[in-house]
Amino acid sequence: MLGQAKFVLNSLALFFARKMSIRRDANKFEDRLRDAYGPPQIIGTPDELPPEIPRMIFSSQHGFSQIVISQISVVLNVTYSPDWQLDISKGEQYLLDRCDKLFDLLKVAGEDAPFFSGLTTRVQIPCTNRRVPVYYLNKLLVSDDTNNSVFDLDVRKVQVVDEKYFSNVQLQNYRTWGLSPTPQDILQLSERTCVEQGIQIIGDFNDRYSFNEQRIYRSSLDASKGIIKRGIQVANLWVDKVKGLARD
Repeated sequence: MLGQAKFVLNSLALFFARKMSIRRDANKFEDRLRDAYGPPQIIGTPDELPPEIPRMIFSSQHGFSQIVISQISVVLNVTYSPDWQLDISKGEQYLLDRCDKLFDLLKVAGEDAPFFSGLTTRVQIPCTNRRVPVYYLNKLLVSDDTNNSVFDLDVRKVQVVDEKYFSNVQLQNYRTWGLSPTPQDILQLSERTCVEQGIQIIGDFNDRYSFNEQRIYRSSLDASKGIIKRGIQVANLWVDKVKGLARD
């Protein structure tokens, strides 16, 4: 009933002290990225507005990744093609290769090292039976209650790993719909017409715990590369747990 796990996207983020005028460095960022990314889309947001709002976005030449820069972060967002979705080792290597470039951009922002860094991973496991995703999640996370009235389930778990890292995992069922042929279909999201449903795993592995608990802490290039590997490893472990339900 459960299909092959699809690693849909990854986001690798580096966080640093607020740089109010970071948008004025757009040309410097562009110079560092011109080998693989096009000119930036500059967001005309006033400097005094919240720092997490993107100030510039660079889109890759192949179209599968973006680098988003705000006043407090540099983020690499990667959306995988169908063949890469089924082989996350390719995505892992891509992230490791691009990690150096993010740290290079950090220097443009005037920082040698980020406060902390983190990797977000989204995995979707499709299912042919529309009731099975919630049934499996309920069995894995809540109880052995098989009440068919449960329609949606969304559970978030946060763990401290090695007294250094936060490992956040969110498990939920998902549904997707195709293009809506009529205005009514945009609002009428029937189970009968969804094109795919299944279980979604969203992992966020980061070293913010170290930043929170240590008076002086900075992440590093090596730490970020380790976070990439461990974040994907955690996602794979949860995929195995979900798949194990189908074998029980």
